[in-house]
Amino acid sequence: MRRDMATVGLIGRGAIGGPIIEALAAGSVPGHRLGSVLVRSPAKEYETDRLEALLAARPSLVIEAAGQDALRQHGEAVLRAGIDLLVFSIGALADAELEAVLHGAARGGGRLLLSTGAVGGLDALKALREAGAIDSVRLHSTTTCGALLRPWMDERQQAALRDATAPVPVFEGTAREACRLFPASANVSAAIALASVGLDRVTVQLVGDPQATAKRHRIEAEGADSRITMVVENRISADNPRTSRITPFAALRWLRDQAADIVVGA
Repeated sequence: MRRDMATVGLIGRGAIGGPIIEALAAGSVPGHRLGSVLVRSPAKEYETDRLEALLAARPSLVIEAAGQDALRQHGEAVLRAGIDLLVFSIGALADAELEAVLHGAARGGGRLLLSTGAVGGLDALKALREAGAIDSVRLHSTTTCGALLRPWMDERQQAALRDATAPVPVFEGTAREACRLFPASANVSAAIALASVGLDRVTVQLVGDPQATAKRHRIEAEGADSRITMVVENRISADNPRTSRITPFAALRWLRDQAADIVVGA
């Protein structure tokens, strides 16, 4: 069956958007072509600083790759235009008000799609949830100390991270609270929570390691039918220390699946 080419727009360029834009512009993603890219300072012919111009290119999908503020600013309008929205900044959904707005917009417009980003195994968590009650889900994440530095920290907390010579425990609490306090580093926790027991029941531990060269996520879930333990280690992006290098390729994999005749892991 012949499939028409789908136009893909993006919000954001950066460490996540860049590889996606490059692949689409090169025509290396079957069944998909690049539309417009929304950025603050347009420099290329396909870039714009107006959401209206991005939507005027009539994309069938828009990929958000610009952070939680961009999702808050533009997400509702994209969905209400009847356009599917693939989101990387999943942690923004820890804001119950924003989640309600986006769900409401999705009911009458495009679909809200949540990227797997830098984590795997969400299909197993969703299958365990489908099979029955999940008793517990825990996430232990280790990254660089600098990636966890936040403006709200007092001088003692900041110094502990800046001067660390050994791993430093930084946070333990729910996924919702992790997303609020560490918006650039907690999207993995949100993805795991939304695939399993929700943002208020997933326990998250965040650790800064001065020797870290990769982000390490250990996920443990227990239910009536299965016990799942997964460890994911991803090289850190050279362009953004808060992002794993693999993150944008989750979206490219998803796009390829949409045009494939055989899909593994559907």
